[in-house]
Amino acid sequence: MACFILSTDRILHSAASSRSSGTREARSRRERILPTGRSQLVISLSRDFLLDCPEGLPDQRTAPALLVGQRSVYEIVDTSDLADLIGVVFAPAALPIFTADRADLFSNRSVALDQLWGRQAHLLRDALREASCPQQKLRTLENFLLINFRQRMGHGRFSVLPAVEFALRRFGQAPAAATVSGMAKETGWSERRFS
Repeated sequence: MACFILSTDRILHSAASSRSSGTREARSRRERILPTGRSQLVISLSRDFLLDCPEGLPDQRTAPALLVGQRSVYEIVDTSDLADLIGVVFAPAALPIFTADRADLFSNRSVALDQLWGRQAHLLRDALREASCPQQKLRTLENFLLINFRQRMGHGRFSVLPAVEFALRRFGQAPAAATVSGMAKETGWSERRFS
């Protein structure tokens, strides 16, 4: 399995994972994924579903392309979903560009991508499945996002409220020392607004 990382204009980092046709199917096993505070786009290229793995319950099939909101608790994933997968990890404050809605509405939720993007989600997945190599898949994903969301990005950069930009800089400079309560005091915004 090969992994490729692509960075584009502070907005997103995308990673594709690909297996050659001679490799065996990934074995199914559950693993916990710790929260990162970032939202993700996850698209299965190997099968027409991803597995939802509620703790203590059997796996349930879900849509093959999901927007996974930022998590405050761990999530359980089935490693068989990782057989042929492409995704995007959104930079802080970037999610609203791609959803046309507030990021907090997606917190601790997974939403089928076709519910957000309609037919475009299916077209994107089909194009990704037709791409011949991981690099072409990444280019396809990047081009799709740039073409469909460039206007919201403001020509390569997205607009962020000054208080949010300030908080992002502060968290980036001293991640261990900066706190949400400290940001709320410095900006005058409520703690809830930053969480």
